[in-house]
Amino acid sequence: MKSEMGNLMHDMRFKMGTVFKYWFVSLMVGFVGCATSESSLDLEEYYTDIDAYELSEVDQEPELIHDQNVTNKYMDYPEQARRNGVQGRVLIGLVVDEEGNPHNFRVIESLGYGLDIIALNMIANSTFKPAMKNGKPVSVKYTLPMEFGLNGNRR
Repeated sequence: MKSEMGNLMHDMRFKMGTVFKYWFVSLMVGFVGCATSESSLDLEEYYTDIDAYELSEVDQEPELIHDQNVTNKYMDYPEQARRNGVQGRVLIGLVVDEEGNPHNFRVIESLGYGLDIIALNMIANSTFKPAMKNGKPVSVKYTLPMEFGLNGNRR
């Protein structure tokens, strides 16, 4: 009986942690990407207080380090998107710091149907080769397109 209660409590904590994680990601998408459908989104205004170079100011732009584990973990095409034939590009604005860590995410172009959340999760859990300026790694403001296609194909 005692071990059953322990297992039940463990399962409840795991489920609550999972619920909180998805709630937090949903909140992040809603908060960070609240103006996603605007075509005239002013990224300069969004990144005003961030100490990072513009992409045009660096010698080498950051490079996403492909990690198949991240792709496998987060790339589960949402059923509603599949049923509605939704495919295309989610454009994410972010900062890649001098250590190659992404932060300050923003959905610039949205597809909806859960694909924005997938794109944010994949980028948030990825690493980058940092941008370089004068032979040194630097933080840079960056825009990354994430292409989604049906039948398991990323376009």
